[in-house]
Amino acid sequence: AADVRYYPSITALYMIQAKVHLAQHEYNEALQAAENALSNLSVVGANGELISSAENLIAAYGATPSSEDIWQLNYTSQDNLSANSLNTLFGSYGFSPTPYAYGLFETDDIRRALYSSSTGSAPSSESGSWCLKYAADDGVFNVPVLRVPELYLIKAECEAALDGNGSRAYATLYNNLISKRDTTVTEENFAARYPNLVASATFQTYPANGVAQGFLAGLMDEYARELLCEGQRWSFLRRNGIALS
Repeated sequence: AADVRYYPSITALYMIQAKVHLAQHEYNEALQAAENALSNLSVVGANGELISSAENLIAAYGATPSSEDIWQLNYTSQDNLSANSLNTLFGSYGFSPTPYAYGLFETDDIRRALYSSSTGSAPSSESGSWCLKYAADDGVFNVPVLRVPELYLIKAECEAALDGNGSRAYATLYNNLISKRDTTVTEENFAARYPNLVASATFQTYPANGVAQGFLAGLMDEYARELLCEGQRWSFLRRNGIALS
């Protein structure tokens, strides 16, 4: 039987509901929907405990859903888009993160490994880093649509918006996301590494001149670190009134 994560499940629907409410700044409703999705991860065989090793994270992007996937688009050899496939864009065409994006990762952040290796011809982008989220040699690769880490980001964004600071959101991100991805982060060195994501950092949407400050700026960077090359950044900038740059 086909994996349930190739179809929109009740878990996926709760997550979509959370994203819709979030786009409309309905933070209480978005937070409840995100928590409903987290409570129903077992429906799709997903796990709230995120991957914490680079090797396993790289392996999570491929032909079969991982423990972090809620909904994927399943591509088979019959769906091969050849030159128009994502793996061609991010692989042989050398489309990959800019130096700025790559520089967002701490040295011990396992997500950095997704952009640090290459196959085939030399990368042609500025950063010289491939995106291994779409690295299949045959052009057949599942495309992640909804993943568990984004639920924690949605939850933290709602909490920060409701509180006006990172008092709750800090714990959501540190306990569930950042401490799993950054292998050497601790409560003691967290503020030095992520100064905009501390509990006391203020949160305000639609900042002056469209430049994110405080917790909003920290959250923007964490969205980028987790969802880089997954097509989510514009939505975050749009709903929070941040200028494109």
